[in-house]
Amino acid sequence: MKKIDVGQTITILANIGVIAGIILLAYEISQNSEAIRLQAAQSNLNTFYAIDLLIAEGGTDEQSLAKLLVSPVEGRSVSDQFRYERFADSVLSSWQNNFFLNEQGILNDDLWEAQS
Repeated sequence: MKKIDVGQTITILANIGVIAGIILLAYEISQNSEAIRLQAAQSNLNTFYAIDLLIAEGGTDEQSLAKLLVSPVEGRSVSDQFRYERFADSVLSSWQNNFFLNEQGILNDDLWEAQS
């Protein structure tokens, strides 16, 4: 029979513990990545819901965003043109952000198809 080396046994057990720790860490990182992806998707949807609500909100007829969006450009006042440009810039920024998140793999193509 061979004599059991306590030092070698402890080293082997420690190495097994390190490997188990690495596997657990990889699993936790995967879970965290999925949570971040879902949070980004929810934020994306909330942005588009907010835009839709802004358009649907009537407010006073003079300040209605829906009326502003369909009004001819030449008939807009300076303040209406400014409101329109701010709205268009915010929508463009939102789409740019979504494109970046899609390129990074945080948002997938299925979510894009749902927005079309």
